[in-house]
Amino acid sequence: MNSLRRRWMGILTLVVLSAFAAVQVVTSHAGHADYPIVLRFHTMIGNTPDFTINGVESDELPWVIRHAEGTLHADGTINLEVRGLVFANDPTVPANLRGTNDETSFKAIVSCMTLDATGKPVTVNLTTKAFPASKKGNSRIHDRVVLPHPCVAPIVFVVGEEGKWFAATGVGL
Repeated sequence: MNSLRRRWMGILTLVVLSAFAAVQVVTSHAGHADYPIVLRFHTMIGNTPDFTINGVESDELPWVIRHAEGTLHADGTINLEVRGLVFANDPTVPANLRGTNDETSFKAIVSCMTLDATGKPVTVNLTTKAFPASKKGNSRIHDRVVLPHPCVAPIVFVVGEEGKWFAATGVGL
């Protein structure tokens, strides 16, 4: 009888520990899901050289992007999937670079308008850490930046190490 009781206690202990571990995993992944989505996008546009937006300069050469999808949450969590962000097939781009990405990593910049201490509107640009990027221009960015309050009219950029933008939220014609 004691051995049966020990077995049941062992099984019960395993069940409780497993349930506790499952709750820990779910809780650790909840994080940003509790915050509303500020911006959800399914398109980005490749840069136009010499086009500065909110103080963020574009790369000197034109880029194109095949696909982008992302969300920005109110707590500053950004999730961005980039596919096919490469140099454009353009005469201004050296032939050996066309259709490729020469950056080893991409970062995102979240840019929005806010108010300074005097109540004057100012632009704030917040940069994520770097995430690996493939030669085909594929990357996944998942990070958190500290958004100002308020954060009005957010724009998301994909940039390289120099901080010049290759793609931004928006659509081309």
